[in-house]
Amino acid sequence: MRFNTQALTCIALAGAAAAAPSSTSDLTFTSTNSLTSWLSSSIQTVLAPIFGGVTKEVSVATSLASYEASDKSIYDVITTNEHFTKLAKAVNYSSDSTKDLLKGKTGVPLTIFAPVNWEDPHHEGQLMASLEGPHSAALMQATNSWAVVSKHIDDYETAVASLSSSDDDKERRRRRLAYFIDAVLAYHLVDADKETISSTQLAQNSTVGTKLSIDGKIAEYIGKLNDGLPLRIRVGKSLLPKPGVYLNFYSRVVYPDAKLSNGVLHAVSYPLAQFPSILQGLYWSEPQFSTLTTAFLKTGSEGYLALPVAKRPSHKTNDDDEHHHHHNQSLRYGLSDPKGTTASTLFAPSNAAWDRLPWGFRAFLFSPGKGADLLGKVLMLHSIPNDVFYADSVHHVTKHETPTEVKGETFTIDADSAYKLLSGGDDDGDDKPPHGSSNVTRYVFDSVLPKIHSGKNHTTPPPDKARKFEKVYVDVYRYYLLPGSKGPLQTRVTVQGVAVLIQDVVNLNGATHLITRFIKPEGHPHKGIWAEIAEEAEKAGFGAVDLVEEARLNRW
Repeated sequence: MRFNTQALTCIALAGAAAAAPSSTSDLTFTSTNSLTSWLSSSIQTVLAPIFGGVTKEVSVATSLASYEASDKSIYDVITTNEHFTKLAKAVNYSSDSTKDLLKGKTGVPLTIFAPVNWEDPHHEGQLMASLEGPHSAALMQATNSWAVVSKHIDDYETAVASLSSSDDDKERRRRRLAYFIDAVLAYHLVDADKETISSTQLAQNSTVGTKLSIDGKIAEYIGKLNDGLPLRIRVGKSLLPKPGVYLNFYSRVVYPDAKLSNGVLHAVSYPLAQFPSILQGLYWSEPQFSTLTTAFLKTGSEGYLALPVAKRPSHKTNDDDEHHHHHNQSLRYGLSDPKGTTASTLFAPSNAAWDRLPWGFRAFLFSPGKGADLLGKVLMLHSIPNDVFYADSVHHVTKHETPTEVKGETFTIDADSAYKLLSGGDDDGDDKPPHGSSNVTRYVFDSVLPKIHSGKNHTTPPPDKARKFEKVYVDVYRYYLLPGSKGPLQTRVTVQGVAVLIQDVVNLNGATHLITRFIKPEGHPHKGIWAEIAEEAEKAGFGAVDLVEEARLNRW
């Protein structure tokens, strides 16, 4: 057997890094066996996290495969399989209706993402190192949320142990705990009542709806988040930290398509947690969005992206309707709305986008007075009110007084043109990933930004229904990665010709999409918000910017 010298060197260096000797005397070995033992131990230290995960996944796969073609329900597997003991603990305290659903008594075919017993992410250095920004924050939020579930269960068990069986407080506590657990479990169930969702179908999506929605009685307290629609899970394909399908960026599908008597179980590596509000999601992503969050704070518009202020439910009056009408109208006149939003979409410029701006623009926009006013307008152009846009799901809040234009049309585009658009127009000579053609669906939305010089009177806004807003064009590209319409179906998004780098971040009150360039209003570079910025920045002494040349170079 022959060994590659470079490979042996890498293994030796890895072993040395994993278990570095404390002194030169530690490198003195009494025999070949002791040297072999040390090297073996060192290599094992490096590779254990990798192969340990593989071993666990093989064990899960073997275990779940034994249930297939049996009469076992999802409930049976969760409550009896050794790999789901953490999940089973929660299921045991869920409501009877949830148990009946998992047992198959309702006749509804289920698709569930069942987290296998997971380790504290702090102890999984490789995983945490490969996750950055919102990804690691989302993982920590998920595990922390489940820790809260476990604590509630422990507190309940401790409390009821001291109560008599006839005490009404015991049942009240049990119902409250079940309500909380039902909501957590609902986010792990796919919103599909007629058929199950296979891993193949899952991989073709960019998001999937769940059985958790914020409506009914709870909406009286915190608002009808996401317009009461099912909250969604982000679905993505990634090679790191391990190849596979990832849910909400961090939870990998470790064993898909376990076919049981009442549905399909997909085993995942971590429990799922809904991302917070759009605003909180930006803070999670620090420092990637540090300039953007500073911009929202400087303009006093951060409240627009937050959740509505929680309130006590009260009887609705005519005054409430009038207040709600004006509250909705205010979203059209600016982003400053301390009451928050229940449904919106943000195309979020990252720090990379701000770095691409001409220096004079950046300095002017963050200066007092006119600069701050125009900074607010830039943010308004990137915000879509009352529309929740995902690449595979678009929803318009129809109750809003101001009609928002949401149109979808589908056409095809050749592979070369699609590649140039999706790569930001840069052709570096690499092979083009799309083969053949791409299906393109185009949507048109109204932004929050009123059209500049729309109407004869520039100082007094026209009536709400006559007011015009800058349009934002969003294209969704779908193409297969392999020739002959084979392989995984890829979904990519552009907004106003700007490629979206990370799409479909699922938030409680809408969606966020990361872009590394700024949106520009349609039309000539000398029109619109950026032309006004160029004019005012030059007046304020921040230098001249040739917008025509900037547009030709496509710098930002």
